[in-house]
Amino acid sequence: MLRQLGIEIDFVKSPVTIGIGDRVIRIEDRDSIIQYEELLNSLFPDSKKDINRIMLEIRKIVDYMDVLYGIDNPLFLDLKKDKKYLLKVILPWMFKFMNTVRKINSLKEPVDNYLRKLTGNRQLIDTIAQHFFQKTPTSFALGYFSLYLDYYYPKGGTAVLIDKMVEFIRRNGGEIKTSTAIVTVNPEEKYVTDDKGNKAGYDKLVWAADMKQLFRSIPRDILSDKRIIRTVSEKLTLLKDLRAEILYLRFT
Repeated sequence: MLRQLGIEIDFVKSPVTIGIGDRVIRIEDRDSIIQYEELLNSLFPDSKKDINRIMLEIRKIVDYMDVLYGIDNPLFLDLKKDKKYLLKVILPWMFKFMNTVRKINSLKEPVDNYLRKLTGNRQLIDTIAQHFFQKTPTSFALGYFSLYLDYYYPKGGTAVLIDKMVEFIRRNGGEIKTSTAIVTVNPEEKYVTDDKGNKAGYDKLVWAADMKQLFRSIPRDILSDKRIIRTVSEKLTLLKDLRAEILYLRFT
């Protein structure tokens, strides 16, 4: 996406480690799976056969992930301008992608449940699954050895992304208004009003803020489209009892 906008940012690979007790291994490439297996074998010497079965599954799912993320997402590419890339890369990849998606979709069950099919050692299961949220899908959890290798951060910190986007927007005639609260959103007439009484029309609205606030800001009493009124009411009901969770992740 940055390339499409002509925005250049230097990224650096972020080292990722996995720790179990006082033992830590660094994830550097796919061969780190071997170190992980050796670590598990040293901790659970009586479960080596189970660990071997689990590692075979991990390698298989990592291969699936490599197909899914093996090329730039076609949705963000202008394929009309690069027909050679479409013919030589995208089309052959599509066949592998369709086959892989089918396999990934069969691995949606929580990773804890899946691991129980491979071992009866509860402690081993907990040791492997502890790095993921409860009920994380198997495809995501066991495929993470592929994703670990994709942690890249912009030089200077993630704020560099914001600075570069701000620079791009202003350079192309865009205006950014900070310290401005949107109080009304009218999806029928496509405009928003802010807390100072200013009104601005839009073609497309990107709402990157609190979802409850978005639907609270839509004045159902002045809308005439019953479909929109019904959708807003349903969303408010759905979001009523939900709350945000803040997750802190640390990578060393």
